[in-house]
Amino acid sequence: MSSTMISEAIIMVAVIVAGSMLTQVFLISITRFQYSSNWATKDLSEKMLTSVLIIYATNSSSSELIFWVKNIGAVSLTRQLVKMSDVVLVGPSDVSEFSYSDSGSGWSYSLLNSEDEKWDYGETIQVTLRLDSQLEPGDYTLIFVVYNGVKTEYTFTIG
Repeated sequence: MSSTMISEAIIMVAVIVAGSMLTQVFLISITRFQYSSNWATKDLSEKMLTSVLIIYATNSSSSELIFWVKNIGAVSLTRQLVKMSDVVLVGPSDVSEFSYSDSGSGWSYSLLNSEDEKWDYGETIQVTLRLDSQLEPGDYTLIFVVYNGVKTEYTFTIG
């Protein structure tokens, strides 16, 4: 065997190894892209099937609001997912964000017209929002944002 044939064989093996490595990297990239795409599609699908609507809001005292939110989407929300929601109150002079809290400043809820612990299509929750300060007269916008970013807004006036 001549040195030329040995050199060609070595080059051939190197090309095959390099091609195999390139193919492996390409396949890993495709798999990661497919996983990311599947995750994004699942997330988008869940957002499209989630829909809520504030149907009414009123102040029950000078530092407390009560409002009712109806699930009008196809996704059922567990107690844990509902608690991950946020409430934003835009008032005449400030904006405040509230997290779930059983006591003190924050919001809590009770599930109405339900036979289980899930917030299903067509069911309503009654939300009580407790504030640190007194409500002043003026226009307010109440925003309820569920765990995946889907939101509903309601504007009302306190007298």
